[in-house]
Amino acid sequence: MSHEEILADRLREAGYAAREVERAVGGVVASAGLVTLQDGTRLFAKTLLDQEPDVFAVESAGLAELRDLGGAHGDDDWGAAAAVRAAIQPFRRR
Repeated sequence: MSHEEILADRLREAGYAAREVERAVGGVVASAGLVTLQDGTRLFAKTLLDQEPDVFAVESAGLAELRDLGGAHGDDDWGAAAAVRAAIQPFRRR
C-alpha cells in the first residue's frame, strides 16, 4: 500500500473523506501530504506507518501553547491515527 493510500485510510478512520492526497516529501518520521477532501477543503495531514497511540499529543500541546501566545493559528485535529491541520500557504517575500 502506498503512503498516500495509508494516509487516506487513516483520514477515513478519523472521519475525513479524502478525494486526493499529494504526498509531502522531506519528513523524517511521519508520512504526510496535502489532502483535498470531497468538499474541496485542503488540509495538511500526517500519520505514522506504525500506529502509536497518542503519538501526536506532545506536538498538539506545543501547537496549542503557540496558538495561545498568538504565534500559531488554525484548527487542528490530533487523533491517534493522524494529525490534521488547515493547509498553510508558504510565506512569499515581496
